[in-house]
Amino acid sequence: MTRLEDRRPLVVFALFCLAALTLAGFGSVLTRQSRHFYLIWNLTLAVVPLVCALGIDALAQRGKDRLALALGIPWLLFLPNAPYILTDFIHLQRSPPPWAWGHLLLLVWFSFAGLASGIFALHIVHRCVTERLGPALGWAFVAGISVLSGIGVALGRFQRWNSWDILHQPQGIALDLMRHFPPGRLSAEAILPWGLGAFFGFAYLLFWSLRPRQEAPAR
Repeated sequence: MTRLEDRRPLVVFALFCLAALTLAGFGSVLTRQSRHFYLIWNLTLAVVPLVCALGIDALAQRGKDRLALALGIPWLLFLPNAPYILTDFIHLQRSPPPWAWGHLLLLVWFSFAGLASGIFALHIVHRCVTERLGPALGWAFVAGISVLSGIGVALGRFQRWNSWDILHQPQGIALDLMRHFPPGRLSAEAILPWGLGAFFGFAYLLFWSLRPRQEAPAR
């Protein structure tokens, strides 16, 4: 993702989200139900880290590293909400058969939008880290954040923690967090955070590999 001067990726992402919201509204009118509106809330939470990342980038460009670092806290806390939407496919089992395919279509749209928001948000901050600490630490940062994001998804899906719970129940979150280090017994709850974290990391790596390389300036 290029600097803020090139807003094309953000514009396309906004249009994609608008299309997803339009599809959700159409589905609500067609089925006369609003049970799938949880996707709109989850996508809203997934966009928060992208907004934070844009703020971090703007502050870093102005040399306000301390403020950028402070904004990195909500960025980190809300980032797991981006891949979290992928776990919403579990709700398909409760979808009435006549509308199951429509529900699946909504999940595809919203989960891709959430994942894209997370990838964009990680890319912006990864670039800032690399510019200040170098490529090696930049990629170490990506690996660590991917793992933490996967664990954050598990904390939300299984322990039902929210990003803002860190403000009033930090000890409870810390205890549940440590249960995933190292991975426990073989179970879905133990595998999900590490598998989803790896997926998020490789999805980001795929996105990064598709970015055009900047040519070195001629000497």
